[in-house]
Amino acid sequence: MTRVCVIDDNPAIREVVRLLFEDASYVVVEADDGLSGLALLQGSVEPLVAVIDHQLPHLAGSELLDLVALDETLRQRHGYVFLTGDPHRAVEECGETLAELAVPLVSKPFDIDELLEAVHTAERQLTSLARAGHPTSRTR
Repeated sequence: MTRVCVIDDNPAIREVVRLLFEDASYVVVEADDGLSGLALLQGSVEPLVAVIDHQLPHLAGSELLDLVALDETLRQRHGYVFLTGDPHRAVEECGETLAELAVPLVSKPFDIDELLEAVHTAERQLTSLARAGHPTSRTR
């Protein structure tokens, strides 16, 4: 099972999302800002599906995705879901990167089923890459 990495500065949202994914049998790791989230992504040799909040301290979610887009290993090893309370602003700031990386955008307040489906989709993409023999993608 692929692990989920929840990157959100709001402890209540992290807890809700963590519990949601643990109930769905995922192992969850957490980061409370963009820099910590980037470090988790860079340090993980196993695939993660990163659920990234738009507004984060130290490194905004849009900036984090821009860095992912520049790093082939991060692009291929992990899957991504973008959470935002302001979808129009998110599209203005990072719509091209979201499209390039095929990252689903989930609006806050989020629908539980929509968020679960976005993570399942990212997980399936990672599994497909691993089956295709991509060297930086592995399933757990």
